[in-house]
Amino acid sequence: MKKILLPLLFLPVFSHAEVIRGTIPIMCTGTKEFVNTMAEFEELPLLTALSNRDFGNETVVPTTLVVFVNAKTNTFTIAEKLEDKVCVIAIGENMKPFEDSVKDYQRSSL
Repeated sequence: MKKILLPLLFLPVFSHAEVIRGTIPIMCTGTKEFVNTMAEFEELPLLTALSNRDFGNETVVPTTLVVFVNAKTNTFTIAEKLEDKVCVIAIGENMKPFEDSVKDYQRSSL
């Protein structure tokens, strides 16, 4: 039950969030090239989610977010599929389950 209610706690925060318009450099490539790169790094899709990208000029485009992971190396990639391109939102390492992160935080704050 806790896992279901936890995301609901953040809803009031998002309803009062400030929208900051700016540019963040991201890499985009063709779908085939992206799939080949993920295979090279042995990252597999863990989850997908439907989203909407707001370009700020009253243009909203439906997109698909995908989180890729390599459980052996603990690396990850978060990508967004936009029409015929895939854009990398984030890459990183030291990935671990959320529950482990909470336990680490609780230990460090004692």
